Amino acid sequence: MDASLSPELRHSVGVDVVIVARLRRLLTDNPSAEEDLFTAAESAYAAAQRRPEDHLAARFAGKEAVFKALGIGLLDGVSWTDVELTSAPDGHPVAGLTGNAQRCAERRNVRELEVSLSHSGGIAIAQALVVFGGAQHEAIERFQPHVPSRD
Repeated sequence: MDASLSPELRHSVGVDVVIVARLRRLLTDNPSAEEDLFTAAESAYAAAQRRPEDHLAARFAGKEAVFKALGIGLLDGVSWTDVELTSAPDGHPVAGLTGNAQRCAERRNVRELEVSLSHSGGIAIAQALVVFGGAQHEAIERFQPHVPSRD
C-alpha cells in the first residue's frame, strides 16, 4: 500500500514473546486454559503438529501482538478467542477478529491486519501490523476468521 496516496493512513505495530515452557505449565496446571485462550481451529491445528505447544505459544504471542497493535486488551471486553490465528493455504498466518475485537477494530477504522509468527529453541515470537484510516466501508470485511481448506 502506498501511504503517499492516502495521507490519512497510519499504522501500529505490536510484538510479543512467549516462553514455550511457561505456556506448557499454564496449560498443564489449568485444564480449561486451552479452551479459554484458543479457538477450536487453533487447538486442532496445533494438535496436528509435531510440537503442539510451540504452535500454541506462537498463537498466544500472536494474540498479544494483535492486541498491542490494535491498542486494545482484556479490559476492553475482548476475549482471547476474539482473535483467531489460522493459516492460509500457502501457510502464512492469518488473523481473524470476532466479537469485541472486531467491534474495536471497526471503531478504530482498521484497514489491514497482518501477523507474523515464529518459534525456535523454546521461544515463540509474533509481530502484528495494523493499518488504520481510509474509507470506513472498506475496513472490516477482511477480518472474518479464515477457515483453511483441507485439500
